[in-house]
Amino acid sequence: MKTKIEMMELAGLILILLSVFIKFFVLTPSRDITNDAVRYKIENKIDIVYSIVRDNYQKLHPEVKEPYFKANPELFGNYKYAEQDSEFMSTAKQTRAFHILVEIIFILGSLASIGAKCFSIPPRSANGG
Repeated sequence: MKTKIEMMELAGLILILLSVFIKFFVLTPSRDITNDAVRYKIENKIDIVYSIVRDNYQKLHPEVKEPYFKANPELFGNYKYAEQDSEFMSTAKQTRAFHILVEIIFILGSLASIGAKCFSIPPRSANGG
């Protein structure tokens, strides 16, 4: 019985360490990739809007002899690319899945470790000693 309790505690500790490993070496980089994808989409949309506004300003102010900015009309078509969510959604789903996996493994490991400790405590005698 004692070896089963020790094996249960060891399994719990291994699960806890596994959850920490997954969190630091898998979940955190996956979350960073997702955040970077969101940041890229925002920055790309801001760049496209700025290009359109600046190009419009130059057209409305012909008195400006030398333009401050040369608009590239090919970049205006990138707005559709910045709206696509397929890559972003796949990394977001992956991050959520790893997050849930880490939580489940940690809870199972904690329960196994706590359960093993509870089983290893000797029962008290009826006379209080």
